[in-house]
Amino acid sequence: MAKVKINRIGILSLGKISGILYFILGLIADIAFLLIPGFGFNLIFAIIFPILYGVMGLVIGVLMAFLYNLIAERFGGLEIETKK
Repeated sequence: MAKVKINRIGILSLGKISGILYFILGLIADIAFLLIPGFGFNLIFAIIFPILYGVMGLVIGVLMAFLYNLIAERFGGLEIETKK
């Protein structure tokens, strides 16, 4: 088995992926809110919630990649074992 070390993560790359994943989770939450009776769910909330959640995911992803890069530079990156 080969060991690979991740020394650096692309900041915008992780931000983009994280934003898309959070957007999808926002859509799933929208569906869950639709199923709750008396929640007061409306169309504006249904449109804005996944978008805001996606933006939040992008910001969190960028922040996490930035912090990972700082920590990995000082202490070393993650080691991952792979099979060929």
